[in-house]
Amino acid sequence: MIPQYICPADDELALMVTGNLPPDHVDFVCLHVETCTRCQEFLAQLEVEPDGFIRSLTSITEAALAKARSEMALESKFESERTRDYLSELPELKSNRPTLHPPCQLGPYEVQKLIAKGGMGEVYEAKHLRLNRPVALKVIRGYRQEDPASEGYFLREMANAGKLDHPNLVRAYDAWEADGCLYMAFELLDGQSLQIHFKKGNSSTLVDVLDAILGTCRALEYLHSQGLVHCDIKPSNVIRLSDGSIKLIDFGLAIDMALPHSPNGNGTKGYMAPEQKAAGGLIDHRVDVYSLGCLLKFMLTGFLDADSQGAKSAEAKELITIAERMTLDAPEKRYQSVTEVRILLENLQKKVRTKGNISWKALIVIAVVGFLVAGISQIYVPWGIQSEDKEHARAQALKDLRQGFKSPVPMKMVSIPAGNFVMGACDADSDAQPDELPCRTITFTKPFQMGVYEVTVAQFLEFVEAQGYKTQAESSGLGGWKASTASSWGIQHPDLNWSSPGYPVAVDLPVTMVSYEDALAFCEWLSRRDGKNYRLPTEAEWEYACRAGSPDVYPFPFKSRDSYCWSLWNTKKTVCPRPVGTRQPNPWGLFDMGGNAREWCLDWYGEKAYLLSQKEFPQGPANGTLRVIRGGCFIDMNGFLRSSRRGYLAPDQVLNNQGFRVVAEGN
Repeated sequence: MIPQYICPADDELALMVTGNLPPDHVDFVCLHVETCTRCQEFLAQLEVEPDGFIRSLTSITEAALAKARSEMALESKFESERTRDYLSELPELKSNRPTLHPPCQLGPYEVQKLIAKGGMGEVYEAKHLRLNRPVALKVIRGYRQEDPASEGYFLREMANAGKLDHPNLVRAYDAWEADGCLYMAFELLDGQSLQIHFKKGNSSTLVDVLDAILGTCRALEYLHSQGLVHCDIKPSNVIRLSDGSIKLIDFGLAIDMALPHSPNGNGTKGYMAPEQKAAGGLIDHRVDVYSLGCLLKFMLTGFLDADSQGAKSAEAKELITIAERMTLDAPEKRYQSVTEVRILLENLQKKVRTKGNISWKALIVIAVVGFLVAGISQIYVPWGIQSEDKEHARAQALKDLRQGFKSPVPMKMVSIPAGNFVMGACDADSDAQPDELPCRTITFTKPFQMGVYEVTVAQFLEFVEAQGYKTQAESSGLGGWKASTASSWGIQHPDLNWSSPGYPVAVDLPVTMVSYEDALAFCEWLSRRDGKNYRLPTEAEWEYACRAGSPDVYPFPFKSRDSYCWSLWNTKKTVCPRPVGTRQPNPWGLFDMGGNAREWCLDWYGEKAYLLSQKEFPQGPANGTLRVIRGGCFIDMNGFLRSSRRGYLAPDQVLNNQGFRVVAEGN
């Protein structure tokens, strides 16, 4: 079932160690080594034993060593010093020259230790000196520092990583150059690669396989929606965190689908689609479908080794069939999108979880207990009681919140004057993103009203009670995501929702854990209650109101940032939003336009939306898969607090750093 992966010849590996592998073959060999245990062990031996065969491929010749030995014998008085001096003049193996020498400093980071090494780059554990934030710092490997191809891949990864934000993708924090060294800072992941987790001999289940492949699917689905193809899906590029969640890493080979790309042989042997390595033609997102199928086959091998009985199940056979179709040679015969694969796998996952919820031993125990208890009372159904407990807890939480205010809760609005402004990143903005350009002048011919504050917990509670409404986090059974200082997607749990967001909730906090649909439902209810037409702001309205006449990078005087904005700069000890209106307002009387909670906007997100020739009240693309978010939040640094910064989120995503505010037409 699993294809046989042919390793490079030993002499090719030796040439790679010395940096003498031909340029047209170096990427191929390096990428193979990243996933091949056998080749890694061989290289490790070469690096610690520069003798014998490998010696013949370097400048450390037999004659040189013989001369050293002769001098050692003849001049015993100085043998140690002379030999050490002589050998120090011999060229060092290029692969042994690390880029960094921990402990050391690179830019604003304190580099602590090397944690991973691949064919292209090295990854170090580090810490931001001012923020005390742990990061994974990626740099180009020492012996490839002067390689233009490696630098090209690295710069491409920088450009791609910065615009990606998804729970199944590693989050990028920073990318810069210091001391002549390019680096990228990513969230430091607590977990292990699928290469290790599913290696032969490890215990794994079909549930493990499905969870891992679905997490990778969702990452790729998002990546494709952003117009990118990963081009290097393999076990070592997918990390399984300690909580079981999945993160896809390494965007160095990713390509832009908007541009035609011919095969260049870049990728990993054994995981590349046939068209990815063949000359002629073009490649597209279906190469990721193929590689994903190879990844699935790799994990299935570990599962089949660990559970021979489970391998006979109908679900396992169905999964093997899916993997086989994903890896067909002809692209048109594979599944045509990762979405198609995801839907099939989700349906299969439901079957597996339903079938595997209660083992046969558990069924016997339940039956016996049921029989013994039947004569005394009704059979105890634990999940029913748990459900009742949850409803009781929810009702009590709402009752407790209710003590803090009286209905109706007014929606305080401020009038935003008619006028025009320059939308997009200003010339002085060093953090400007491609999707914030080109700048364009937008005119508002009529005034409109905007909420002075982000919608509060009290206002949302009144809506929930009036409508008997349940948010998407509650109705889906999945719950929301609790942010950490490192990521919006820290922990997901079914019990996390707007009234239990993972921090002490209060009526004067901005409501979070609301999806785009939840925000729309609130606006519809509020419109009926107040007899006005409330809605979410367009992103043009939002930026116009945020700037309040200022053309500067930030919506506040930067030196007084903490007086205007709740961000990671001043919320480090308690990672949560603060009561609305507790910082200074902008010149038009709006609070928290930068920081506290990110805010939904009405528009679909489009990376090239600013190229549209709209002059008045632009509403972005007519369709899409992601909605615009604006404003930054309590875990954000300077980049997301800028007036022009555009974010995006799937409409059904539920995060405890995501809220909204409303607008209404007219004065």
